[in-house]
Amino acid sequence: MNDPNEWLKCLSQNHAVQTWLTFLPQSDNDVPNHQLAAFVGGGGDWRLVVSTGSSTEIWTARWEVTNQRAPDRRIWAGTYGCVEGSSEHSHTPRPDLDVAASRLVTALVATQEFAAQHQLDAWASRFQTAMDALDTLQPISFPDHIEFMCLNS
Repeated sequence: MNDPNEWLKCLSQNHAVQTWLTFLPQSDNDVPNHQLAAFVGGGGDWRLVVSTGSSTEIWTARWEVTNQRAPDRRIWAGTYGCVEGSSEHSHTPRPDLDVAASRLVTALVATQEFAAQHQLDAWASRFQTAMDALDTLQPISFPDHIEFMCLNS
């Protein structure tokens, strides 16, 4: 399946109730993960954890060179697959929402102030809207499904 929209429909059909994007840093190095990301296999491991009511799956990407002489220089191909499945929810992330919200507010305040100081009014407004959304008692509604555009389908 090469189309993220098809994959999202599949998640819905398989009764996925929660998904998380997780990151496992590379801990065996003194070099920061963001610097290692430029090297094959470097920079940590991003995973998507999908939970249904009865199971948990871990999905990850695998990258490989498919054509070193590609005229458009797109030599890499990424494939995504379920690397682990379990009827237990032991891999389900348990984030501390209070800590996450506090960190988000701190980042939004700093970013909004930066945008305002540099007369980036449209961005300052967006970050202010995000901060306001965190302070409101009104829930924010999101669409059930967002169509993604596939660039090389």
